[in-house]
Formats: sequence, C-alpha cells, structure tokens
Amino acid sequence: MMPRHKPIPKLDEEVIERFWSKVDKAGIGECWLWTDHVDKDGYGPFTVSKGNRYKSTRIAYFIHHGKDPGDLLICHKCNNPTCCNPHHLYAGTCKDNLSQASNESRMSCGENHHKSKLSDGQVKQIRMSTESCVSLAKEFGVTNQTISNIKNNKTWRHLL
Repeated sequence: MMPRHKPIPKLDEEVIERFWSKVDKAGIGECWLWTDHVDKDGYGPFTVSKGNRYKSTRIAYFIHHGKDPGDLLICHKCNNPTCCNPHHLYAGTCKDNLSQASNESRMSCGENHHKSKLSDGQVKQIRMSTESCVSLAKEFGVTNQTISNIKNNKTWRHLL
C-alpha cells in the first residue's frame, strides 16, 4: 500500500529559516499564522526542494518534534488551518480529527447540512411511520435506501 504522505526529508538550517520566515509567530499561546499563499482548503503549502511540497503544518510539526508524522494527519487544537504553532498541532488519525470536529460542533449534520433534503421533523415523522419505505420515499422525494437508513438508525443518529 502506498503511503498517504510522502516522507519529509532531513531539513537543513536554511530551509528551516525559510520556513519560519513565512510564519508570523505571535505569543506561545497564540496562533502562528502562515503568511505565504494558501491552497483552496486554507492550508499553506511549503516547498522544501524541487518537487517536494508539503503542508506547512506538517513541516512545523516535523521541525518541533524532530520526527515525520508519517501517515498520521496533523490536526489543529485551535481549528485554524493557517496556524503553524507546534503547541496547537498534534498528530492524529482521521477518526481523531472527525471526533474533535464533532465534539466542537464544527460538523453540520441533519437539516443543517447543505445537502439535506429533509428536516429534523420529517425524519422523526419517517421513524414513527408504519408506511413502506417505497411509499415514504415517494412522499418525501428521497430514495428507498434513504428511508431505510433513517428507519434503521444508520443516518440522522443525532436525533436518537
């Protein structure tokens, strides 16, 4: 299996200085903001050498901890994608990152999700209904599978 992230090579002092020159280091407890351009997801790309580009957060973590995070994500305690303060960063799994986002109510679910076709009230109605999935799907303009997932508590679990 291919690694998810390419390994970070040993960084010489010149590269480390160039990296930190693109970061506005406020106080130890403050976010240290990436001042160079950011990608579409709000993260700062940093080129170590020709063809070796990494997210700025991975480089900040690597410099501070002295080890490559490997296939782990670099997550933010501060939820600021441009922050490079190593005290705000931790290596974690996708599950860790999603769990933190969920605990902090940063994930839209149910009727607050931009792709939702149903309201919380409609889902409660569907769960209480004795009608068939086919009938409910037609009534609410969704698929049979959507109705089945709601009735079997596979989706909209926040309403349980």
